[in-house]
Amino acid sequence: MAEGAAVWQYGLGMQTHAGKGSATGRQPVVRRTGRRVGPSTTRGEILDAARGMFAELGYERTTLRGVAARARVNQALIYHFFATKDELLAATLDLPIDPAFITDALHDNPGREGYELIHRALAAWQQPQVREHFQALLRAGISHARAAEALRNLFSQQLLEAFAAVSPQPDAQLRAALVASQIAGIAVLRFMIGVEALADADDKTIIDAVGPTLQRYLTGDLH
Repeated sequence: MAEGAAVWQYGLGMQTHAGKGSATGRQPVVRRTGRRVGPSTTRGEILDAARGMFAELGYERTTLRGVAARARVNQALIYHFFATKDELLAATLDLPIDPAFITDALHDNPGREGYELIHRALAAWQQPQVREHFQALLRAGISHARAAEALRNLFSQQLLEAFAAVSPQPDAQLRAALVASQIAGIAVLRFMIGVEALADADDKTIIDAVGPTLQRYLTGDLH
């Protein structure tokens, strides 16, 4: 991937770009694209507010009135963009990651793909926007059946297929799911729940411990 190509994406109007500064030269840096005027800005503000409330409250406790108050817009304006709360939820369900960032890691680091994946994941999770975005996905998926189905489809279509596409193994989908579960589990315990031992560990310790496991999931014997 070319230097400066977008690798992590959050909501409308914000992207993260790969830059130098980490051991692998892949430290994400958040760059705001600037405030846009007009309907795109308003829709983006509504989505940002909704995503934050879904992260904090889950689907059932989030209300359109509350979203409107947080976005500082009239509630009627939400209906201009989204007919129902389900439709608003669906619009917020996008991954805070560009799948090409994953496939790039797998292509460019033969024999050490697992180490590079966990390194990139930890670096990205340092960004509050990524944590909030992923937390919103999890809370919504846990609290609402339709959201859970949408989230499963999202992970399968955007993330797991990106893993599986670069694996020659016949069980590529299973391997991809195992990799995703390991990375997501660490993210939840380290950054969202804050389990002390994991939260206090430095990145290198986690990379050295988890990298071999991810490498086995990707290329090794699962039996």
